[in-house]
Amino acid sequence: MNPPFLGGDVPPLVLTLTLYVCRPVSRGENLTFHKKMLPGYKFVEPINFLKAFFLDYYKSWIRILVDLLLIQGKWSTKLSSQQFSEAYHQLLSLSEQLINFDTGLADDGPTGSKVKRLLRQSTRDRSALVTLKNVLNDVNNEAKEIINSSAQNLIILGKSIKQLLDEYKAEGQEIIINWKEVEGWAENPIGEQMSEVYTQIYYLVQLLQLYMKDKK
Repeated sequence: MNPPFLGGDVPPLVLTLTLYVCRPVSRGENLTFHKKMLPGYKFVEPINFLKAFFLDYYKSWIRILVDLLLIQGKWSTKLSSQQFSEAYHQLLSLSEQLINFDTGLADDGPTGSKVKRLLRQSTRDRSALVTLKNVLNDVNNEAKEIINSSAQNLIILGKSIKQLLDEYKAEGQEIIINWKEVEGWAENPIGEQMSEVYTQIYYLVQLLQLYMKDKK
């Protein structure tokens, strides 16, 4: 299945099940957004989906495919491989940023403990309530930035993989000129890997955009 990027509306349940069949959405002992569902946290669902994707899929299957294409593939131009590589490494950095962000929101994390303290104080101190609102605004702004930046880089990566998949199917050599050698290094059929990765990226982008659209 190779859906066109950003084409058509797919129900959220279908998207969720397609991405995470038999996989719980929440990941990590410190996934505070999902556990607490505190009023004021705006981006619980997309943060959950994105972190699950990074932990379950990006650092395993996508890394295997990207390493194969970048290391074993002979690219016709440096620009093509550079754009592909930059998007991939940007997403790796964003995954670490998300993990650190989430850890900070744990009960014993710097932001999480501050939120807990301000929640207690806000019942009797109006200034604590104002401070709490500011902290939550900062949290939401960082979450939004992580989600939007991740979606942008996923689109770049996904489009690149789709171009490579189309070239591979057509037996072309305009982007990568040694597909036969790449095939020899692949543990699983390279066409199936690219199709699977592209489809997963496509549905995750759709899922993120759907939830972010509701938050505008």
